[in-house]
Amino acid sequence: MLKKTFGQIVVLCVCFLTVCALPVAASGVFDSESQPEPNVVRTLHDESDEWELRVDDEGNNYLYNVVNGSSITSCYEYSDNGIEQVNIDEALVDDFNAPADTQVFSGTSEELESCSIEPARIPIRSYIYRETYATQMYGAESDLTPLVKAEFGDALLDIEYSVTYTESFGAGVDYGAEDIIRAGVSFAWNRSASINGGYAVELILPQGKVGYLAFKPLLNVSSGILTTIITDDYYADTSNESVTVSCPVLGGSGFAKGLLYVVTTGNC
Repeated sequence: MLKKTFGQIVVLCVCFLTVCALPVAASGVFDSESQPEPNVVRTLHDESDEWELRVDDEGNNYLYNVVNGSSITSCYEYSDNGIEQVNIDEALVDDFNAPADTQVFSGTSEELESCSIEPARIPIRSYIYRETYATQMYGAESDLTPLVKAEFGDALLDIEYSVTYTESFGAGVDYGAEDIIRAGVSFAWNRSASINGGYAVELILPQGKVGYLAFKPLLNVSSGILTTIITDDYYADTSNESVTVSCPVLGGSGFAKGLLYVVTTGNC
């Protein structure tokens, strides 16, 4: 479902898990002892993210989590054109299993040839960034609501927590190289993108279920070679380092794009 292009994507998913906890929404009940902390961020590819494609008794495809027993029965693409249902297939499995926060690309590139540089009066540090690979993938999950208990009917879940996703350069990248990298990638760079609390999406948590609203941001990712050149009066030193950087993708209305879905953790 996710292509190596930079189009608009936001997917709404209805997801079924197995645990129990509680809070507010249409007809929901709040449980202060078992609610998650606001804006809790989990790694994308932890042991709870092992999905596979299965078929139910009626012949319908669904995603099943082999670790915790959760399942996703319906998904929707949410974009500037509205909401459209998408197929549950192997491509969607790949989207949920892809380890965006730990992915390291093996893009090939030739080492830059050493060159003579005119000595400088004082040490000067400069940078060159050469992108070797670019793609899109999903980041770590954030909770957008507390847990909700739909005791008296279906509960409509809206976004309650505000979350901001920011650019990432990884460890070891000098602050002075960041602008060079931003200018050197093949896509439009966004320093941050947010999901705003109070936004109505009205995703349904079925009656008799306990669950919450969650989100995985869509990221633009670039891998390449960062060359650092240090010169002074006596020498010129050049070093090359493989780096992977990312930034959130913005929707047409300025919101963060990504996967928006209901996680059901048990029964009332």
